[in-house]
Amino acid sequence: MVDSLTIKSNTFYRELAGLPTYVGAQFQDSNVVRVTTSTQDQVRKIRRQGTTNYILHEDQATAVYNVESAELVASTLSPSGQRMAMFREIADQGAPEGKKRFVEIWSSGKLETSLEVTDVHGTFYADEILSSFSFSPSESTLLYTAEIKPDNGSESDPFAKYRFVPPLGEGYAGKRRSGIFLLRWDRSNPLSEPSVSPLRLPESGPRPEILSQPVFASDDRLFAVGYEYTPDRRLLGVKYCPNRLAGIWELRIPPTSSDSKSGKDVTPNDIVCTPTKLTPAHISCRSPRVLENVDGRSKLLLWIANPVGGPHASCSTLHVLNLDTNEQRVLVDTVWDPKPDEFPGIFATTLPPHPFLRLQTPQGTADHIVLTSIWRSRTVVLLISLQDGNVQNLTPDDEGKLLSWNVLGTDGNSQVVCTRSSPSTPPELVIGRIDGSAKVKWQIIAKPTLSSSRRCFLLYLLDIFVLIVDPTILVEKELAKIESSVLSIPGQYPTETILLKSKEVDPNLQVPPCITVPHGGPHGATTTGFNAHHALLVIDGYTLSAPNYTGSVGFGETYIRKLLGQIGTLDVQDCIASIKYLIELGITEAGQGRQFLSGGSHGGFLTAHLITLGEISSSDIPDWYLEESGIPFEPTSVVTSEMYAKLWAMSPLSHVDKVKTPTLLLLGDKDARVSPTQGKTFYHALKGRGRDVEMLTFKEDSHPLESVEAQKVYFEATRDLFAKWRK
Repeated sequence: MVDSLTIKSNTFYRELAGLPTYVGAQFQDSNVVRVTTSTQDQVRKIRRQGTTNYILHEDQATAVYNVESAELVASTLSPSGQRMAMFREIADQGAPEGKKRFVEIWSSGKLETSLEVTDVHGTFYADEILSSFSFSPSESTLLYTAEIKPDNGSESDPFAKYRFVPPLGEGYAGKRRSGIFLLRWDRSNPLSEPSVSPLRLPESGPRPEILSQPVFASDDRLFAVGYEYTPDRRLLGVKYCPNRLAGIWELRIPPTSSDSKSGKDVTPNDIVCTPTKLTPAHISCRSPRVLENVDGRSKLLLWIANPVGGPHASCSTLHVLNLDTNEQRVLVDTVWDPKPDEFPGIFATTLPPHPFLRLQTPQGTADHIVLTSIWRSRTVVLLISLQDGNVQNLTPDDEGKLLSWNVLGTDGNSQVVCTRSSPSTPPELVIGRIDGSAKVKWQIIAKPTLSSSRRCFLLYLLDIFVLIVDPTILVEKELAKIESSVLSIPGQYPTETILLKSKEVDPNLQVPPCITVPHGGPHGATTTGFNAHHALLVIDGYTLSAPNYTGSVGFGETYIRKLLGQIGTLDVQDCIASIKYLIELGITEAGQGRQFLSGGSHGGFLTAHLITLGEISSSDIPDWYLEESGIPFEPTSVVTSEMYAKLWAMSPLSHVDKVKTPTLLLLGDKDARVSPTQGKTFYHALKGRGRDVEMLTFKEDSHPLESVEAQKVYFEATRDLFAKWRK
């Protein structure tokens, strides 16, 4: 029988997991914003993309909704806002890979051109690491990234189809080489055929192996990120790892050949571009962005970078290249040891696709860039002057709401669209208008729609349907009961924990049990942004603590480096200290059934360590195991018996005999980051010792367990395990 609390929890989950996530925004006009959302479809177990056009008024916004079909992979507006490119993959059992691919260009509601590209390349890239969609300034050419088709060999090289090509690693199952493709069409002649061509590089001379994130500077000049193989011909996993052999490259597009062929049924001509690397080998670069002058001519090129090698995430630097003088400089440098209230450095995965602002100040026009960055336990909006690199936090926590922010896009002048949330507030869509003195006024464009009235359920019991009316099932009301704070942990600087608990705890009753949730990485962070799983566990009667231990991003570079060689000790000590501190404060208490742990990736590693107080060669990031353990990684590195002894001492498996805690393991069978055999080895070790252990595996999931189905099962299975043992 399903009890009423489980019904309530499942209902809350469906509602909160079904809320849209804002993933992008582009201005179509100064008062029209096109916003892209991603929504979980719980019935089909897929994510659906949708778009909404918001017409902005002085104090409100009018929404025009447009739910896109599941076949739409991505879409983007041209710089003028007059054209839209749409990328579709349509199921077709007779096509290669069971899909046909199309690129469409729409103008003023009319299909300007369309081309099938199934035979030209593989799947489109639409992720934030490798993809990019860029119209040329004339809006007659479009750049995008897609999977290069494998070489099937030729008479001169019959073994080409068998030659090893390193995979892209975690998050890119079945993908090996992203490439840049160029779509051309004649705007003045609607009867002309469009053409699509891959950009190729000469076989000789310096060149990257993989091209990504292309952006036009002019109709014949573009910049892109180029990844190189290591000397042992390995491509270390790029997802979550901004420390790879990646540089900014310039490519010139040659004039169109007079005998260029086009049309869907002919083989496209390759466009051969000679690449020029603009950045040194010791930094890993990404997110090239071009700033134009008022007259539309390219002025500056910006990008962010991290050191090559070492920790997988670290403090980023912001670089700028003057395209007229070729002068290159560091606009914002590494910050090592900031004071608690000082700027800790840039900690950003990517720059927004459209990040620039041109503010009108008393001194004249001032160009700026805005971006999202982790600042201790929050994500904030940074405004950075392109003249002197001055950094300003546009979203300080002056009101104590612990909001975390994410920049979606700008209008290029004085408006920025963001999404924001807190531990008890699901994502809102807001627009900021910035004046000449860099003061910002925020306006809410859209808020989540939550249930705020009675909910009725039909429950099947003993062969009859029973109608249950539960007036307590009010999501908005329950979220309002959540109190959140950030606590510094004494003696463990800079460790702090995000604490979520109910405002309505009866002082005469036992305090709620506490769930500690360490984050992954280890160089990641938990922020105060809304997390449906965390909120639901608090609604279910738990206190939740998410520690940002030493090595977390957002606290300065010194503390990232401090963790190297101390994983499994320093990070574990920080987590233990956070638990003990909450017990000292009386927020939680020790004892069986009073303390719970949950973590994924490195957070799972810490959880395994905490309940106790391998194999590495199949990972796409073998350098992680060595670098984080304090052992330098080289392309020639082979694990020796001495290295293995050090790694074994840091592994929770070395303490498996001490485990007495009931344990639930969840694994993605397609995980290329941490071999699933590690979790399975831990499972069998516990099972063989008669411990209480359960393991759930997801055939189609990789490392993050981010499918709609896996997210739902993860929440329900974790909730049920904790409910079984809580006291």
